[in-house]
Amino acid sequence: MIYRRFLLRGRASNPFPRPKPLTLGKCSDGNLQKAYCNSLYIIRKPYQVWRVGGVTRWRGAVLGAWNPLSLPCGEYRNRRRDQRLLRRLPGLPHQEMWGGNDSWWERHFWVPDLSLGQAQRLAQALDQMAFLYLDRRRVVLVCANLLRQRGR
Repeated sequence: MIYRRFLLRGRASNPFPRPKPLTLGKCSDGNLQKAYCNSLYIIRKPYQVWRVGGVTRWRGAVLGAWNPLSLPCGEYRNRRRDQRLLRRLPGLPHQEMWGGNDSWWERHFWVPDLSLGQAQRLAQALDQMAFLYLDRRRVVLVCANLLRQRGR
């Protein structure tokens, strides 16, 4: 009898459910969008972990320069692209962070209080497919290539 009750109970709910992904536009590649949404974005000090669709009290953008157009590049080229991104952020506060999942990690930069328009222009100039935008409520995935096609 106890065994039967155990089977009917089902699984316990996850205490840390994955948030529903929140995106602006759709990336041209569905698998790529799924990879962005399944990734974690981590700042070490102060320790913060963000996920697309998650709740946040922060405002700004998470920008990366690695692997333009989501095509893998060598570490030397990626580090040069990081320097290019940093040169485009003169006087703006920024902090290094990492984003990715089990098989893939990339260096990113958290730029607090950067507007959505400024972040779009930077992402497009660096040939990035997408970036994260935090609006003090949610973490939003913004597909930059879609915005480029629309001429924004």
